[in-house]
Amino acid sequence: MFSGIVEEFATVVAIEKEQENVHFTLTCSFVDELKIDQSVAHNGVCLTVVKIFGGKYVVTAMKETLDRSNLGLLKVGDKVNVERSMMMNGRLDGHIVQGHVDQTAECVAKIDQQGSYTFRFRYAFDREMAKKGYMTVDKGSVTVNGVSLTVCNSQDDSFEVNIIPYTYDNTNFHDIEVEDLTKHKMDSEQMIIGKECCDLVNSTKAAGHRVCVVGTSVAKATETAMGTDRLLKEYEGWTNKFIFPPYEFGIGDTMLANFYHPLSTLLMETCAFGGYDLVMEAYDKAVENGYKFGCYGDAMLILND
Repeated sequence: MFSGIVEEFATVVAIEKEQENVHFTLTCSFVDELKIDQSVAHNGVCLTVVKIFGGKYVVTAMKETLDRSNLGLLKVGDKVNVERSMMMNGRLDGHIVQGHVDQTAECVAKIDQQGSYTFRFRYAFDREMAKKGYMTVDKGSVTVNGVSLTVCNSQDDSFEVNIIPYTYDNTNFHDIEVEDLTKHKMDSEQMIIGKECCDLVNSTKAAGHRVCVVGTSVAKATETAMGTDRLLKEYEGWTNKFIFPPYEFGIGDTMLANFYHPLSTLLMETCAFGGYDLVMEAYDKAVENGYKFGCYGDAMLILND
């Protein structure tokens, strides 16, 4: 059992894969105090010391552990939050932590509060697991990278935690960064929008009727060619416009889109149009009913009502 109070960093000095297992060799200040079979939490994951030599020690993670934690992302030189198991003859700081990780979460926001930091994490929401109690609640406890924390602003698929300067400086929380999507470079696509198309789209909008964009490429093209008056302009050239949530579309108010692959920019653009929760609900139905994914698969119609 652990408390979630990180003792220090351990540095990864070697990684060796053996079939589905991964052996991590690490070093830290208390290596000489360790024993074979001792439990040590690494980023919150309870691992057993299997070897000690030359100021270093080795732990092994199996496939289940790698799938449910961020240990599979570690590289040589990375810093890992470590904590030895609790001793029952002292004060119990933090929370009681088992070292059994439920799943990974993505940091989607890091806010400097001028003296502390607020981190927002998003994870895959599973309704069936939530019915069994796998959820976060306001003022409840959660462990992130082995750090015991209090939950704030709990949602179905996200939660926030607040980090004081000491914790930020003395754990690997200071290494957590939010991906800046504005720096992502898209491949360019050639596009041509003629006068006839512009006249048809603009007159349709003026009459109060729907404009349906068929596919993400059409949506991207029309947004590229939209003028400051939010009317479609003639355009011939290339576009590398990257559309991701949150984004307000100016031309199309209905979209016909395929069920694009996970982690794709096409899916991000679809979520920007239909909203993340609604699109993910549609994806759940698609999986449940055996729909075909990809650019030549099944499609969904999104109405922006």
